[in-house]
Amino acid sequence: TITTPMAFRDAATANGSFDAVTDGPPLLGRLNLGLQLYKGKAIEARAEYGLQADSGYWDQRVGAKLLYRF
Repeated sequence: TITTPMAFRDAATANGSFDAVTDGPPLLGRLNLGLQLYKGKAIEARAEYGLQADSGYWDQRVGAKLLYRF
């Protein structure tokens, strides 16, 4: 659990402050996959996928890179 004190902009401290409470998952599973391809010394391609999951929680990432060396 993360508690972050917050306040509305230009509000008095006593009137506009509150705490934002964020609960994280108790158990987190992670999966990372990647693929890298070469064509000689000039071209390289990469693809990446990442997943973090728990019941009611999903975080997914996808990435791609294409490199050309000259």
